[in-house]
Amino acid sequence: MATIRRRVSPAGKVSWAAVIRRKGFPALSKTFPSKTLAKHWVTVTEATMIAGTFIDPRPAQAAILRDLFIRYRDEVTPSKRGHVAETVRIDWFIQQPIAQYSLGNLKPPVISAWRDARLRTVTGSTVNRDMNLLGHVLEVARKEWGLHIPLNPVHDVRRPKHNPARDRRLMPGEEARLLAACRSGIGDFLYPAVVLALETAMRRGEIIALDWRKIDMERRVVRLEMTKNGEKRDVPLSSKAIEVLETVRTPRNGQVFLHWTANAYRLAYIRAVERAGIADLTLHDLRHEAISRMFEKGLSMMEVAAIAGHKTLVMLKRYTHLRAEDLAKKLD
Repeated sequence: MATIRRRVSPAGKVSWAAVIRRKGFPALSKTFPSKTLAKHWVTVTEATMIAGTFIDPRPAQAAILRDLFIRYRDEVTPSKRGHVAETVRIDWFIQQPIAQYSLGNLKPPVISAWRDARLRTVTGSTVNRDMNLLGHVLEVARKEWGLHIPLNPVHDVRRPKHNPARDRRLMPGEEARLLAACRSGIGDFLYPAVVLALETAMRRGEIIALDWRKIDMERRVVRLEMTKNGEKRDVPLSSKAIEVLETVRTPRNGQVFLHWTANAYRLAYIRAVERAGIADLTLHDLRHEAISRMFEKGLSMMEVAAIAGHKTLVMLKRYTHLRAEDLAKKLD
């Protein structure tokens, strides 16, 4: 049974309070600015009760975003290959003011304001990754955790532009300075890891995960079991790559760079770049450099895609930066 009552505030504002009491369902109430809207809500809600499709919206409206992030981190994130990085991102997220919002108040304008504030401190690509994570947390809550979220608010918010594709290549003399700095650091792994990055175009995580048991030194091939796109890949090894692998003194029955982490690799590289006096050369730029060199050696697009692990030629193009002066020589 439903009732609709007219209410008048002390300031004289009129509203209409609708209450639904039906056996087998929780009592529901909602206030509307007009009687027509109140009647419509009652009709629609009672229809879902009769049809057996009713979902109580109150748990979703009261759920706090922070709690959803924590549950997602504990239940969903561990199954992902990038679980370490995602855990760090989630731990950052749950400390932010937006994490204190209930789902009932997490509207597109709130997300838009958060996006704009975030863009003042980080790049558009970073904000897009944050929005991807937020959107997926809400989708999991909606589809798997039974929270009634009629529309994911992230879907109604405009995305910022991604950062322009980087085109940084090693300048004359930089490779020698970089490798010298890699040799001068503490530890034995940085120099061979950087050489492998330049010779094979492998990603940071792929280099860290290298296993001696998957390297065929005679055939000069390494088998990558775990890659970013989820597919296994065979990577050919140049003579220089084989030479530098032979200098790594770790047991030949496990991880090549034993007990080394992706973050340790990243931090060691940053320090080496600083020692070399090189500006604006990221670890991922070495992958761009390696892919560009493969094209300059005459490898075909399909050959490079197979080595680098790109599923689409469009993405491969983003990683290819051929020097105009080298192309000019081919025109002579």
